[in-house]
Amino acid sequence: MDELWAESLAGARLSVEPLRPGHADEMHPVLADPRLYAFTGGQPPTPGMPGRPPAGPRTAASGG
Repeated sequence: MDELWAESLAGARLSVEPLRPGHADEMHPVLADPRLYAFTGGQPPTPGMPGRPPAGPRTAASGG
């Protein structure tokens, strides 16, 4: 399979960049919000699921 790529876009008031693994810590709280699943269906990820951060408080050192 060919590698996928996307470009970043930037304007005076907005910049958009493709999601990358480094965004995971920032995206986890958004994707874990149960209100999101009222629209998308399914269930939010739970701590300890494969590919999810472990349970516990988030600290500055862990990106939270």
